[in-house]
Amino acid sequence: VHAFKLGASQAVPAIEVEAEQVPAPPAMTVSAAELEAGGALYTRFCGVCHGVGAIGGG
Repeated sequence: VHAFKLGASQAVPAIEVEAEQVPAPPAMTVSAAELEAGGALYTRFCGVCHGVGAIGGG
């Protein structure tokens, strides 16, 4: 909670923000057939909302 006073001379303390650690995606090995089948499943069940670029947000 911050309280402010009109005419005060103190500065607002800086907010410390830590960068979120995002883990690297796991390594995968798939065949061309598996990759194609996965693409077809994505297009059928996910692509309508997420589009070709797999962008989330609805």
